[in-house]
Amino acid sequence: MEVSLAIYTPEMVAQVADCQEVYLQSCRFLSLEQWQQRHGTERLFDNVVRLFSPLL
Repeated sequence: MEVSLAIYTPEMVAQVADCQEVYLQSCRFLSLEQWQQRHGTERLFDNVVRLFSPLL
């Protein structure tokens, strides 16, 4: 799912950039091979969440 956002004030841009930086610092990057080798239950969970994502 993708979200577009138009921000007009420099203060709000800075807040969003800070939030993004926190996300990047706390995430774990995966290679394509690692992603494809996920356990079956992980893939099932991801697919179920993807189905319901518009409602979440």
